[in-house]
Amino acid sequence: KGQHLIHKSRYAGISLYISEEDLLRKNESKYNDVPLPFDDWTLSTLLESKMDPILAKHFGWLFVRDPLVIFSEAVKLDDRTSSAHFENIQSTNWNSVRFKPPPPAEDGVTPPEVG
Repeated sequence: KGQHLIHKSRYAGISLYISEEDLLRKNESKYNDVPLPFDDWTLSTLLESKMDPILAKHFGWLFVRDPLVIFSEAVKLDDRTSSAHFENIQSTNWNSVRFKPPPPAEDGVTPPEVG
């Protein structure tokens, strides 16, 4: 239980496209047609929290793997003010395209300015 057969290396090309464009929204099954394992807890939690389903699948697929490295001083970080935990898992799953979200709020509350 909790283990998945992953048919691709963490260094392989992308498996999922993420976009807000109508082309993907209307044809998701055509573009995201590779059968993938998902971390069920991550996927269901994000969907229950009303995250966009395409983005939730990306995170569910991303978190099916463990990070390669974690530094002891980075174990207990405030995820509201640091993206280090996310960057750790994101950067240990090299793909041909990387998702780069905006940085977290410096004070943990005020959204960062993007643009």
